[in-house]
Amino acid sequence: MIELPLHPLDFLERREQVLPLPTLAKGYARVLFVGTTGSGKTTLMREFLGINPTTENFPPASGGKTTTADIEFVLTPGPYKAVVTFLSQEVVLTYVRECLLAAAQAYYKQEDPKAVAGALLEHAEQRFRLRYILGQSPLLLRRDASIEEQQFAAIIQSYQNAICALVDTVRASIEDELDHLEADVSDEDHDIHAQYQLEQLLVTKYSFQALINSIIAAIQQRFQRLPSGGKLEVDDNQWPLSWSFETPGRQDFLRTIHLFSSNHYTSFGKLLTPLVQGFRVAGPFRPWWRPDLAPRLVLIDGEGLGHTPKTVDNLSPYTTSLFEKVDAIVLVDHAKSPMQAGAQAILETVVASGYASKLFISFTHFDEVHGDNFADRQAREEHVKNSLDQTLLDIGIKFGQRNKQTLKRSLEGRVFFLSFPPPSHSTKQRDDQVPSEEIIETQGELRRMLEAIETIEVPPPPDGLQPTYNENRLFSFIIKAFQAFRARWRALMAISSSPEVRPEHWTRIQALSSRVYKWSQEEYQNLKPVADLMRETTEQVRKFLEQPVRWTPPDYGSEEMRQAAIDQIAREFYQRLYNFVRSRMIITPRADWTTAYRRSGPGQAKVRARDIDAIYSTVAPTFTDVGKRLDAQDPPPSTATQDIMEENWNGDDSILQLTTLVKEAILAGGGRIIRQ
Repeated sequence: MIELPLHPLDFLERREQVLPLPTLAKGYARVLFVGTTGSGKTTLMREFLGINPTTENFPPASGGKTTTADIEFVLTPGPYKAVVTFLSQEVVLTYVRECLLAAAQAYYKQEDPKAVAGALLEHAEQRFRLRYILGQSPLLLRRDASIEEQQFAAIIQSYQNAICALVDTVRASIEDELDHLEADVSDEDHDIHAQYQLEQLLVTKYSFQALINSIIAAIQQRFQRLPSGGKLEVDDNQWPLSWSFETPGRQDFLRTIHLFSSNHYTSFGKLLTPLVQGFRVAGPFRPWWRPDLAPRLVLIDGEGLGHTPKTVDNLSPYTTSLFEKVDAIVLVDHAKSPMQAGAQAILETVVASGYASKLFISFTHFDEVHGDNFADRQAREEHVKNSLDQTLLDIGIKFGQRNKQTLKRSLEGRVFFLSFPPPSHSTKQRDDQVPSEEIIETQGELRRMLEAIETIEVPPPPDGLQPTYNENRLFSFIIKAFQAFRARWRALMAISSSPEVRPEHWTRIQALSSRVYKWSQEEYQNLKPVADLMRETTEQVRKFLEQPVRWTPPDYGSEEMRQAAIDQIAREFYQRLYNFVRSRMIITPRADWTTAYRRSGPGQAKVRARDIDAIYSTVAPTFTDVGKRLDAQDPPPSTATQDIMEENWNGDDSILQLTTLVKEAILAGGGRIIRQ
């Protein structure tokens, strides 16, 4: 039996034991930064921390995916402190195995040697990069590399040579197996069978496992670089779980944390960054644009969403679980291309889950908004605001006009326009440099943002205002959520087609099933079934909550008060939803996920897709699923009428549990539910 790695919340608890996060009751506002990859979340956090980008590259920022761990900062007086939590050995071992298999596939397909090296040194998820830990390939090494870097490169080359040699030993067997396939086998099934045969032949070889063990041993040796004076906690296998330290000096702190956070090429082979699950830092950080009063803040930065104009990527449940625990949610978006699908999805999730009162919006890269049609800064701001107004209009259409109007009023004074022009991408200027007008205006916007966050107040619950709901109306909203989720995933797995959804490659669906089977992990890159179902369900339940049959007292309360009452119920529901979906979709059917993962051979990618769809049918059943169940009864119903189908659907265990969650949330949020 595989021992499951720790859940993100377990890592959070471990960091909390070592370095607790202060709360608003103690004068500290907790701020969560969310946004798409490359929007500028990390750059904005560096402004609040007062990081000098020319001398202090922390936390690291670049145009790619740099935030691959949970990052938390506490701006507080006293010494600098940090606690780092690490990925489990089981997770690291799986990443190494997958990198080796990816390199083997690249070599088998006779790709360029640099492509083989790239597959070995960087996992497809872009969160695990062996080059950071063990060094660069000699094929990718820069000309002025040091002797130590060349030594690292020689070891990497030996790993690459070893995996290529293993492929050569099995290539003939694979080709012979492929020659015996049926002539009408599709190209996709041909590739599936070749990949499966290669993997199966490699993983059964002792030399392949020995290669994995060699790399794991080299990785574990890198932990010997941990500075003295810190506290290391390890598991029963002596694999590090966490490391914490404290120092009074800023430069000493930055030198130490570099080991866990840097992505600089000159340190390749000497970093632990890819092994870090998360870190929490506390110290006397303060922004230079407000030197008179040090802010008391907790800043939380998570991984960015993938972003394209039309592709929707959802926030992970772990990130959305933080909505309840923070005081402000800052949506960071790119001013040059504002409110595209990713940012709009975040905004809709915040609204649907009842946390709109915590929302702030920061449009970065504002210096890139220019053109002959803009007379001044105000015209540029209005141009960006037009995109926000259109998104608010869409929210009004989707969730009701009250949501639109209340959110618009809530965002007054909470929308900011920031410029971090190159080369420093910072408002920090040299002492002998005159700041530009753009920098001066951005510093003013940052001061406004900080003041708005520091003065945020928890809105009191609406007193004496009670919405009443008809339970019988809930059915149609839930089935819409289930149908939307199932339609999207059937299209993703190429079971059906949709003009709005591009099918995923079979290897990514297999990788998702692998994550569930091995780790009970609920997502793989942008494949997030738990998050997808949560979003569809939250949005439909929100629409239901927007339509109470009556208010008590009937003529009492403003639109803002009524919105606050509905938000309170929505928050109660959202806090309950995650455990329900994860249990029904991931934990309970784990054996079925194992079956799906282990499918192999021609045609098995389609079978795996149907396996996964069957799992989804137990947590999000549709009328089609109910019809199949009725047909399978012995004897089947004499007439499969709509009433019989609806009765059976309402009796489904999943819908009964979800209905109970909604009812509990309504009562806990101060509402009332009836059946009529």
